[in-house]
Amino acid sequence: MSSIKEKFESVEQQYKAASELYEQLEDNEIDCDDSEACNFPDYEQRFEAMKNIFEDWNNGKVKKLSDIDMATLSGLEDVAEIEFEPDGDINEEFIGEYLSDFKHYFQESIKAFKECLTNN
Repeated sequence: MSSIKEKFESVEQQYKAASELYEQLEDNEIDCDDSEACNFPDYEQRFEAMKNIFEDWNNGKVKKLSDIDMATLSGLEDVAEIEFEPDGDINEEFIGEYLSDFKHYFQESIKAFKECLTNN
């Protein structure tokens, strides 16, 4: 469990760094046309869902995919748009895969935000 917790904490730090840079862009009214920068609000919403899922999973409140908001986690409006097994387990592998995705999203967002701040 500790390795997944460490991975979560690492991704959460990247999320915070990206959020701070995004806020700087917003505060300075800088438009950033980079696709990663434009997608950050979606990543932010999805990561908030992951944070809730991770906390609930740690506390034993969720065990199956049917117990969580798969639509928000996946960045979609309707769960009907997602193919998943409702009886699938929420486990370290499931959470780890999503955390790897978020790590990539936030790294790319940070890179895009820094570039926008430097060039404006």
